Amino acid sequence: MGGRVHARVYVSTISGVSTILGSKNILSVVRNSAGLHKITTITAMDDLNFTIIGTASLQNGFGPNHGFILTENLNTSNQPIRTINSFEVSTLNISALLDAPRWGVIVVC
Repeated sequence: MGGRVHARVYVSTISGVSTILGSKNILSVVRNSAGLHKITTITAMDDLNFTIIGTASLQNGFGPNHGFILTENLNTSNQPIRTINSFEVSTLNISALLDAPRWGVIVVC
């Protein structure tokens, strides 16, 4: 049984301000701090068993060691920080949380 795209969002974060460039079923994206974002959907997922697929861009002018990755945030028990209508993601380079200039997430249920 295949999943379906429940939500998607494409974001630009420049100088600490996150702007939604495109989305489906997204109520809000809140930047909690550098590299940390909470995403809230309009319609809730069926349960907590959803998949997050994401990517973050490399800003022009950065060296090869400044690539970004996007990952779901975990709590101190290594469990995802999520509810049926929200989740948290982080963007980071090799050693620190940083705002990725462009990033996106797809939620599959």
